[in-house]
Amino acid sequence: MKTTPARGAFLAVSRALTLLMLGGAPLLSSSVHAAPPQVRTQAPGFHRMMLGDFEVTVLSDGTVPQTVSQVATGTTPGRVKELLSRDHLEDPVELSINAFLINTGTALVLVDTGVGSFFGPGVGGQLQQSLQAAGYRPEQIDVVLLTHIHSDHSGGLMAKMSRAFPNAILRVHAREAGFWLGRDDRAKGPVDPKFFEEARAMVGPYQDAGKLKAFGDGDAIVPGIRAMPTPGHTPGHSAYVVESRGARLVLWGDLMHFGSVQLRGNRSGVVLRPSSGCATRGGCTREPQRRWKRRLKDWFASTCWPSNSW
Repeated sequence: MKTTPARGAFLAVSRALTLLMLGGAPLLSSSVHAAPPQVRTQAPGFHRMMLGDFEVTVLSDGTVPQTVSQVATGTTPGRVKELLSRDHLEDPVELSINAFLINTGTALVLVDTGVGSFFGPGVGGQLQQSLQAAGYRPEQIDVVLLTHIHSDHSGGLMAKMSRAFPNAILRVHAREAGFWLGRDDRAKGPVDPKFFEEARAMVGPYQDAGKLKAFGDGDAIVPGIRAMPTPGHTPGHSAYVVESRGARLVLWGDLMHFGSVQLRGNRSGVVLRPSSGCATRGGCTREPQRRWKRRLKDWFASTCWPSNSW
C-alpha cells in the first residue's frame, strides 16, 4: 500500500511517542504506582425484606467464633464435621450476632441489641453502625424487645453511661425481669453473679427512667407483633411473631445456635459452658429446650420460608 506524506508523518510521530513512553517509564516516580493502604474493614451489615406491609431489616452486630464440636451435645466431633461440611462450613464457625428492626408504618421496633462491648474488641459491637447504614437513627426507635436478658442480647442497650435508645420503651417478659432484676440472687440457684450484674447494668437504667415495661405470655406488643413464650434457656425467654397481610415471621434468640448440626440431629444440643452446667446462665432446663427444638423442626417442615430470609 502506498504511503502518503500525511500517513508517513503520522507513523513517524507514533513511533516517536512510543519510544518516548518506553524510554521515559523508568523516570516516572515510583509513588505513582504505590498501592493505597489496605482498609481491612467490612461494609456495615444489613439486609432488608418486606413482610406484607412491614419493612424488616436484619442488622449485624458482628460475629463470634465458636468451636461447634466443643459445645455440641448428643453428637460426636466426626458427626459435627460431616454435618457442617454439607453447608460448606468448617469448625470453628463464625456465629452471627443479629438484631431485627421492624418498621410497621406506625412503630419502629428493635428486637435484641447485640453484645455491645461484652465480648471484647473486634467481636460484635457493630449494631449502631449497621443501624445508621440502614438509614435509621437510635433515637427513632420506639420499642426495644429482648428475647432474653443475657448480655449477648442486651449488651447494646447502653452507650457508655447513656441509654443507647433514649426514646424507646424496653419490653421484656415479666418472669425474665423478675429473675434478673430481683434483689435476692441467692434464691435463684448456682448462677454466676456476673450475669446479674450485667443485666442490671444494661436494663437498670431503663427501669430507673420508667422506660421498662414487662409483658406476659402471648401479649401483643404493637399491632402485628406479639410475644410467644419459649422458656427454658432462661425463665422468661420469648420469641416474637410478626404478621402482616397473611405473611408471618418468627424471631427468636438462642433457641437454635447451629442449624447445620441441630436441625439434622435428633438429640443434638448446645451447652456453652459445659464445665459448669446450664444453670450458670440462669434458670435454663433441658426439657423445655428439647420441646422447642422439636417445634422449630415442625415449623421448618411445614412452612414455606422466603428465599431471602435468614
